Amino acid sequence: MLVIPAELAAHWRGTSPPLGATVPPGWQWGSPNGPTCDYDRACKPTHAESTGFGGFGSVSVGDGQAIVLDAEVVTEWFADGDGGCLIRKAYDESTPDPAVAPWKPFPGITTLTLTDGRLFFFDSAFVGDADPDQITAHDGVGVIQLAPGTYAIECAEDDGENDYVRFRRL
Repeated sequence: MLVIPAELAAHWRGTSPPLGATVPPGWQWGSPNGPTCDYDRACKPTHAESTGFGGFGSVSVGDGQAIVLDAEVVTEWFADGDGGCLIRKAYDESTPDPAVAPWKPFPGITTLTLTDGRLFFFDSAFVGDADPDQITAHDGVGVIQLAPGTYAIECAEDDGENDYVRFRRL
């Protein structure tokens, strides 16, 4: 799963070849000896940390960074006055409490600047777009609305193996 600033989403190519890449005849994503696509990079991010329930990572996109969340699991957004928190739940029952989680810097990215104020959340196999309605991800696109600005990014895992990604406005 990909969490990407709206202003960078049009740079994401999913399983399509990078723009301008030399593509051998018959190439498709997953073929050997072809170009590395963005989905390949999301599957093996440069900066990553495993958790008991998935993991976190980051990849460069355009002139910025995107967040990669390993595993397709129930994920909810909880806004607060200074930003908010993505909670990836081991079980779709009660809402875990991020206050009990030990926070640490997110791997490879400590701040994220949002010019637009929005983050798009979708399956990293799909091609991105500046308009979330144009992203054809099977499970749709989540739009997280924050204020424009710079946010500190932190992550955590609690004893129940729930994963958290927190965005705090600086």
